Amino acid sequence: KNVRDNFYLIVMLTHFVTMILDTQTHFLSYIWLLVIVLNYKVILNINQIKLTVIIFCVYNFLSIVSYLDNGLPISVFLTDLNNSIIPIFFFFIGMERISANNNFIKKTIIGIIFMLSVGLYLYISAPDWYISWQVKMYSKTIQGLTEDHYLETGRFSSYLTSYHTSHLSIVALAYSIHMMLLKGLNNKYLLIMIISIVSIILSQQRVALVFGGILLIFF
Repeated sequence: KNVRDNFYLIVMLTHFVTMILDTQTHFLSYIWLLVIVLNYKVILNINQIKLTVIIFCVYNFLSIVSYLDNGLPISVFLTDLNNSIIPIFFFFIGMERISANNNFIKKTIIGIIFMLSVGLYLYISAPDWYISWQVKMYSKTIQGLTEDHYLETGRFSSYLTSYHTSHLSIVALAYSIHMMLLKGLNNKYLLIMIISIVSIILSQQRVALVFGGILLIFF
């Protein structure tokens, strides 16, 4: 339970440390597996909604077949699996009533805001070591990327990717709106909202911009 509740806080801190140390780690993969194993009963308690999500995950997992002839290393698939598919298992955990009353959401928001705050500071101050690190990370997928090109076109990504950053910003925005509707205008939730909106805009991801706009319109 403690691992589950603090998972995203652990994720954000671990990624932060790997950026500072300029290294790679498989620690998060082991944590993913631990969370899934500890909550296998929740995952196996299948209903129609859960079955739909499981089919989606299996379909995406089977895309490994395409790596037989697309020329990409299998490490690309494993990275996508770790970053995109495995986290979906938290959907099953979140559906359980016990998850609605524990610290998982609060700890997750703390982790997200920590990541966004650090990222915004680095994005604005743009220290040389951070730019070099970003270019190194993006060069894995973008050939010929230079520091000047990154400064001209780089999307806000903190120390994750712009996809993860923008989507987690949506989570934080939805949380802040929900809490203000529940408890009224509050400086803490207003700050979370502002940080989330700024992060969504700077990440320049269309899906996040659309969903962020929808949230604010209905708010």
